[in-house]
Amino acid sequence: MHPLQSWRSTFTSALERTLGVISSTPVSTAGVFCMTPPPHRAVSAFGFSAPSGGAFTPPEAAHSVSGQFCVLSGFPICHTQIITLQLRLLFQVCACSNPACRVLPRDLSFSFLVEAFLIPAPYYGAITQHVYLYGNVRLVCVYLDSEVTGLETRPFQLTVEKLEMALEGANSEGVKVKGLILINPQNPLGDVYSPGELQEYLKFAKRHELHVMVDEVYMLSVFEESVGYHSVLSLERLPDPQRTHVMWATSKDFGMSGLRFGTLYTENQDVATAVSSLCRYHGLSGLVQYQMAQLLRDRDWINQVYLPENHARLKAAHTYVSEELRALGIPFVSRGAGFFIWVDLRKYLPAATFEEEMLLWRRFLDNKVLLSLGQAFECKEPGWFRLVFSDKTHRLRLGMQRVRRVLEGKSQVAEDAPSC
Repeated sequence: MHPLQSWRSTFTSALERTLGVISSTPVSTAGVFCMTPPPHRAVSAFGFSAPSGGAFTPPEAAHSVSGQFCVLSGFPICHTQIITLQLRLLFQVCACSNPACRVLPRDLSFSFLVEAFLIPAPYYGAITQHVYLYGNVRLVCVYLDSEVTGLETRPFQLTVEKLEMALEGANSEGVKVKGLILINPQNPLGDVYSPGELQEYLKFAKRHELHVMVDEVYMLSVFEESVGYHSVLSLERLPDPQRTHVMWATSKDFGMSGLRFGTLYTENQDVATAVSSLCRYHGLSGLVQYQMAQLLRDRDWINQVYLPENHARLKAAHTYVSEELRALGIPFVSRGAGFFIWVDLRKYLPAATFEEEMLLWRRFLDNKVLLSLGQAFECKEPGWFRLVFSDKTHRLRLGMQRVRRVLEGKSQVAEDAPSC
């Protein structure tokens, strides 16, 4: 036997045995955080106050002398696990819900070419890399559109009817849908799902035995108080707790994307065990775990200093940009969450094509404005762009001046060029 084949066989057998073991004991080398919320769910998995999640109230954090393993010890440690990892691993595990799929194929990657997740579109494009390019799991888009059909509807609104249609279409093509991905608050729409909407989506998933992955990475960046954000874990009862998994990270709410710190909350022991086994290759250093424990335990600073100031700055920046857009007569979608506004520039396209959308994007780029075009988010309507507003006032002012120039068809003025 070739040495590589021998190594592959040994590795596969070892991983199969690991994935087959159900244990309530966390693996310290994988960097696992464990905690169990009280039965009444008064506190969400990440320690945010329920039901609206306005404050950050993590349990006390403790760490070992070596700093290699941290435990969030506010509640009795049990089977529910929060695992620090690169979040793409969850999609691989949930795509394979039966024990037979635990056997790895020869290329040492999960290959489920006819299995898929539903995802409302437009959506954050990097998820394609996490799910399809990395895990060979297909995405089935639940296409949303800007049309408002009644007084109770809004642009790009997700409904159970649209989920059912997408699922039926996938089944007719022989694609086995295994899960649903929800982003709340949504990126790029900035949409926030109400508790009633969340319950409807979760009941749909339960009817069809689908896993639901809820990405709440912007949950602390809801700056409009009237919005009333609710984490899925603040719901009084989850329709299918064993198939509901929640993710959060510090990359957005704390502006710490470089640390690659993320969390997974799941009550499914098989999922937790499988993902923790893979954490050996996606874990965090002890130093990062220690730093995060120190940050998250400082509740007073987070609740009384950081979050109020961050929300105030986001709201001020959003107000300025939205007022500038209104002055230009540009429609947009924004509900007071996240760092971006979904801007409708369809009237500036000579033809409603993605080729014209790309040309407009290029004109913005030539004038030193970097927007994200709608096609990158799988938006089916050409002409929508994502505009990020989370910046300082003087840069926003300059950026909006350049946006105005592009839309008015004017060339770049001399003051933008480097001085001699």
